[in-house]
Amino acid sequence: MKELKYVWFCMILPTFFAIYFLILFSIVKIKGRNINLITDWKHKKSIFKMKKVFRRVDQVSYIYSFICMNLVIGLTGVLTFNKICINQIPDLIKKIEVIGSTVLGLTTIAFTLSVAIILFDKKYYIIFSIRDILQQYRFKERLSISILSCMFVEIIQFTFLNQSLNSYVDLIRFILFELAVINNIIVNTFIIWCIIQILFSEQKKELKILEQLYRSFDINKIDRLSFKEKNNWDKEAVEINIEYLLEQYINICKKKKIQKTDYIEYVTTINIYRKKWYDKVKWKIRLIIVICLLISKAVCVDFANTIYITKINIIFSGIVMAITCFKDENIELTILLLLSDVWGYYIHQNNKELFIARTPFLKNNYNKFMNSMNSLNAFFYIWIDYIDEDYRDDEFVKEMYSKMIKWIESLKNKNNIIYMPVFIVGYFLYKKNIILSETKKIYEEVVDKMCSCYEFQRMIYSQIYYISGSREVYMNDITDYLMWLGNKSE
Repeated sequence: MKELKYVWFCMILPTFFAIYFLILFSIVKIKGRNINLITDWKHKKSIFKMKKVFRRVDQVSYIYSFICMNLVIGLTGVLTFNKICINQIPDLIKKIEVIGSTVLGLTTIAFTLSVAIILFDKKYYIIFSIRDILQQYRFKERLSISILSCMFVEIIQFTFLNQSLNSYVDLIRFILFELAVINNIIVNTFIIWCIIQILFSEQKKELKILEQLYRSFDINKIDRLSFKEKNNWDKEAVEINIEYLLEQYINICKKKKIQKTDYIEYVTTINIYRKKWYDKVKWKIRLIIVICLLISKAVCVDFANTIYITKINIIFSGIVMAITCFKDENIELTILLLLSDVWGYYIHQNNKELFIARTPFLKNNYNKFMNSMNSLNAFFYIWIDYIDEDYRDDEFVKEMYSKMIKWIESLKNKNNIIYMPVFIVGYFLYKKNIILSETKKIYEEVVDKMCSCYEFQRMIYSQIYYISGSREVYMNDITDYLMWLGNKSE
């Protein structure tokens, strides 16, 4: 079994990676020149289905993680406890009814509070509901665990009426009982703590959910059922939401990497930037193949009858190596899809060029900056788009826009990219015929002191292009807006 385990390990590294590459290459090759079908991220969305802005729990992943945690940590902890406290186990079994009653009481409290919290609301819950907040805490899943573990404890309790362990079956049941009790106590404690935080905390931690608003630009039709009625968007509530987003944005703008960045543009690596980024990533795939082969060889060296596995690894890896040597747009696109993202941000910083993927494996300060900026943009967009003129106070909109400018200008060290929300939100206002002279004034200051007019307009255009979903219907609006910004005669 051990030998088979290592043989499988050898196979999955070089061979599986090579097969995955070849399958992806075949898909790209079949699609031919119609590469938008597999690269344009806008086609990954459902055009007709409404979606929630805020993340939902992946049920399968959650169940899998829960089982693994119990098997690895929970079971290890229970067995260790039983080994150390083996003399106390008989006394513990005698008190099993007390333990069962405690679990039942704790579950009852958690369930009662959970029912009550569903009806709870706060004034500043305008773009999200209490259900959205609870979803971030995986509340439904944890409440299900609470109820099921309580039922399991009560059932097992009745099977220990004799209060003794007489067989291995009894021992297994007792270990499962312990696991259920531990899970119940932990989950119920977390549920009660969350509810207390929501009900009584003055820190407004629920507003953290607003940091996901950037996702709204990736959704064609937003599910607005969680939004408050248009006539219930209180001014103070709007201000609380905007101030939280501004605080997060200002905090990330203070990072040195952001302050040293002088150019940012939303781009795709399959057009004019293809050559630039392909040269940076093509060597990575060869390096990955070599590393996989070395690991495979190192594992196989101590085992007999693995020569065929090594040969298969070398053949498949050699095929991929050979393919990467050819100059072909399909090969380049395959490598870019595999090792990078075809959409993201081109960043220039102190003569250093970076490509920050739109959906990175690990987030850095650049991704946090983009998400924070776009969340702030998204709130203004949803606010002035969702609220009709009959309910919207344009003077208050201007007031909040001016507040955003003041917050940004309060920074000691500023550059052109930090001002981006001013012009993105300014575009939203421009489309609603809410014209502010402040926008043009700041634009002239940025162009005069920080960067050229062409570069700055290119940055603004690419960002609006991204948030508008690259829909051609908005292209003329963007052009008109940029012309208005650059027209000094007004």
